Amino acid sequence: MDLLGLRRRHQGRGEVNAIRRGAHFSGPGFRTSLLRVWDEGKETGAFIGLNPGMANGDVDDMTATKMVGFAKRWGWGAYIAYNLFEYVATDPSELVARIRAGNEVGVNPIEAMDLINHSTVCLAWGNPIPKIKMECEVRIALILKFLTCSAWRCRTIVAGTTKGGHPSHLSRLPYVDSPWVVSPAKYPFIKPVKKAAAFRA
Repeated sequence: MDLLGLRRRHQGRGEVNAIRRGAHFSGPGFRTSLLRVWDEGKETGAFIGLNPGMANGDVDDMTATKMVGFAKRWGWGAYIAYNLFEYVATDPSELVARIRAGNEVGVNPIEAMDLINHSTVCLAWGNPIPKIKMECEVRIALILKFLTCSAWRCRTIVAGTTKGGHPSHLSRLPYVDSPWVVSPAKYPFIKPVKKAAAFRA
């Protein structure tokens, strides 16, 4: 994959504690993607969450740190994190309030993602927020449709699922050495397809 091309648009202060950090913002308060690199010789996976927290090209938040932990256990050397919504908020109520007020929360998620450059994508947005369930489902549907596109396929995984069959948010999970492989066409994932026992490259 063109990791160099993806990395060029991420701004940050470079390598800190053996991890190269970067982030791309489409505007103030709107993070398109987050980059973390620790081994350029290994796969760069993708995570898709609900909306960005405070992590950027200089600092980590709990979710960004948790993603590094999962990714290292899965044999990745880097990850790029995307979200259903670009709007940066640490409290779901902030996202809800912004949507209900009719304010911008980010473009079509597929337009903001470079998923075609990844061979593995981990879904991690948690349960849709009840007060904006329809808005969440519209964006989820766009992503799932892209992942099932006949012209391009990748391995779609989750670290766990909620009781409703949605991909678990990583900050709420213990680390697992092998994720679950799922079929985007069978969402919600009431029963994951199989455990990726031989997941590591």
